[in-house]
Amino acid sequence: MNKPWKTIRVLIKENPKYWIISLLGAMLTSLPWFVSTWIVSQFLANAIDCAVDLDWNPLSAFGMVLFAIVFLRVPVIYGYRINSWAAEKLSACLQWHLLRSWNQRNPSKTSLSLNEILTRIVNDCTQNLSEFFFQGFGLKILEPILTGISALIVLWVLQWKIALLSIGIGSCLSLFTLRFSKTIETLHSALQAKNDQLNQMFTDEISNMETIKVMHLKSLKLGQFDECSKEIEKIMNRLAKTEIFLNVLPKLGELILIIITLHLSVSDLNFPVGNVVLVVSMQSFVNQLFSNFGTMHNEQIKTAIHGQRVLGAIDQLKGTKRKEAKEPAFKGAIDTLKVEQIDLAYGKQVILNDVSLCAKRGDLTVIQAPSGTGKTTLLNVIQGWSQPDRGKIFWNDQEQYKYELIKTRQKIRLFGQDPILFHGTILENIELAASRSLSEEELKKLAVLVNWKDCDMNRMIEENGSNCSGGQRQKIAFMQALVSDIDVLLLDEPTSALDPESEEIFYETLNALKQEKIIVISTHRPFLIEKADSLYALRNRKCVKLKP
Repeated sequence: MNKPWKTIRVLIKENPKYWIISLLGAMLTSLPWFVSTWIVSQFLANAIDCAVDLDWNPLSAFGMVLFAIVFLRVPVIYGYRINSWAAEKLSACLQWHLLRSWNQRNPSKTSLSLNEILTRIVNDCTQNLSEFFFQGFGLKILEPILTGISALIVLWVLQWKIALLSIGIGSCLSLFTLRFSKTIETLHSALQAKNDQLNQMFTDEISNMETIKVMHLKSLKLGQFDECSKEIEKIMNRLAKTEIFLNVLPKLGELILIIITLHLSVSDLNFPVGNVVLVVSMQSFVNQLFSNFGTMHNEQIKTAIHGQRVLGAIDQLKGTKRKEAKEPAFKGAIDTLKVEQIDLAYGKQVILNDVSLCAKRGDLTVIQAPSGTGKTTLLNVIQGWSQPDRGKIFWNDQEQYKYELIKTRQKIRLFGQDPILFHGTILENIELAASRSLSEEELKKLAVLVNWKDCDMNRMIEENGSNCSGGQRQKIAFMQALVSDIDVLLLDEPTSALDPESEEIFYETLNALKQEKIIVISTHRPFLIEKADSLYALRNRKCVKLKP
């Protein structure tokens, strides 16, 4: 048990503030819930014992009980919400830490793949650790302890023999539940390994789709994908059956106690018959406390597995962190951008070979490159997302990697051919890029500049603009580029989905903007290639200057 708790303690240290808020929310949920259950049970017990008493007014007592229950349910609702909110924050903090570590890594020294990182973000953080922060500790560990101890006190006051019996039944169930700890640990580890494998297969098949078509490998790849999915399904079914079985055990303990309590109420004339109801309701809390000792341990093991995957990934990424000088970010405006002798390869596959180019403010620099020639990779290298194997990048004749990349990247931005858009209005997406509010006049001007005069800025768009056409997504991305406070604007196939009229307006806007920013465009569209002030071409992984 020490080992899982060691991992959990590290998770807690990520953000103790939200952890404390989560615990307060769980306490606010569990204790009023116990009190309201006790009140209802006490009312029913009195009703049974006093049913023949003509002086007892059941309606008056029922009214008081109803008022107490309603009053107690308010903190339960708010406690549940507080616990849920804090759990989401804790999960988000871990996700952000993981993303930040991935962003600061040295790509040439990192063994973790993007798919493994995504699995940890989506599966480990969002699903499993978030569940632990929300219910796993607060409502599966803390709540049973608080309500179980409170119920034991009530039972001891009623009849100490029943309290001892409750402890005995709960302890036996707890010991039996602990026997399944190793099974749960093994199944969760196997499930995560298969999820990693499935994500890797999916990414490989997407990136090699053309090869799969040409080589007629569709049936083979689908068979591998289906086989892995079936193995995941089998593991999940075994895990579900085990957890269902463990959840049924506490009900067995309650049944045993009901039978014994009924026998006690018949044999002991001093024990009120109505207290059977109170004993049974309290026993559900006591039984949950003791039987959940095994569940608590299993919950810790499950959390430790997912926590170790996340924390291990963060530590591994930290170990491959880029060595950056602790100098301040690049100061002043960037007027020239130089790429000198850049080499980059993934394994034996050469992507860029001795690539050099120069872009300056006042020129529209265009890189002529069809798909698959490495243009997107080159733009990623310029921005700093990928680190070259050889070569340097200079801003105003000063080396880029001499400065902190995280802060310095604020001066340069890449807009890809598949714009990244968030669920929200068009206005919210544009203001997100601007980092400020935009006036009505600015918005109208933006719509004219991208040839979208009837644009409804309050229109709600789905994530990645799935409910927009390709041209509309590119126009939104272009409006984001126009309001961004940056010095270097990188555009990857910015007009691939635009009509000729919009493309011409796009060029006119960029031609006016080039005096304010360095603009680099990668494209294969003839119109932009013809209009370039400075033209390069990527051929055979090399960069050739064509103009001027």
